Amino acid sequence: MMGDSSDADSEELQQELVKVVRIRDELFGLPHACAACGSTSAKLEVAHVVAWSTGSETAMREYGLIDGLYSTRNGFQLCRGCHWYYEQRHWHVRTLDDGTENIVVSDALLALEQTLPDEVRRFTRLHGKALGLPAPSARGRDGWPTPEMWKAQRSLCEAARVARRPVREPMLGRCARCDKPYTSIAALRKHKDDCEGAARLRRKRAATCARATALLEVMRRYIEALADGEPDTDSVLSADTRFDRADVAVAAAAHAAAGKPGKRC
Repeated sequence: MMGDSSDADSEELQQELVKVVRIRDELFGLPHACAACGSTSAKLEVAHVVAWSTGSETAMREYGLIDGLYSTRNGFQLCRGCHWYYEQRHWHVRTLDDGTENIVVSDALLALEQTLPDEVRRFTRLHGKALGLPAPSARGRDGWPTPEMWKAQRSLCEAARVARRPVREPMLGRCARCDKPYTSIAALRKHKDDCEGAARLRRKRAATCARATALLEVMRRYIEALADGEPDTDSVLSADTRFDRADVAVAAAAHAAAGKPGKRC
């Protein structure tokens, strides 16, 4: 029952993220289109800039995501196809010195598309293209991905590139559940239904969601304590056995990384 509850919480958080990211994009005058390929006809999904597998604690410590992995800053809109290849570590975003954010496609995917007709070489056309988001100078820092956040996906893509090397046959990617390599989308779909790693992945996602909820509660208590003066660890913990002193330290570090004042004027 606990796993079902955590899955429901995760789905609720994702739905809220979709809602606020779409409102943010509308306020900045962005078209209802995929930020990568520009498609306006496909149903859009909200992708996580910093992958959920990073973990809420790392997201708060290293990227200042006080609201965890479901922070508005951690989302951007993609069509289903671009989102799928993003999660499979086949492309990432590189921030240039002038702030421009360009798409970088994996060598494996580019090589695979060389065997296809020109008109269907979708990611070959996207390689080096600017991402469809407002220029960093026009959007500010709050509510939008930062260069540090994009680097998280770049690191995952590099790790995936190294993992593909030992495979002699051309490999498109690996199953996110059991890490089995596959050479085509059709092969992955056939394998997906009977993957033994599916249950393990669901449990990991449920644990990640539960941890995120707990850290958010600690952060809320910490900020309330800051408003009344210097926070006392024991007062933040209270009698709640779900948290420990390490959680309070994470909350303090994340709050400091965000650079927000704690006391009310």
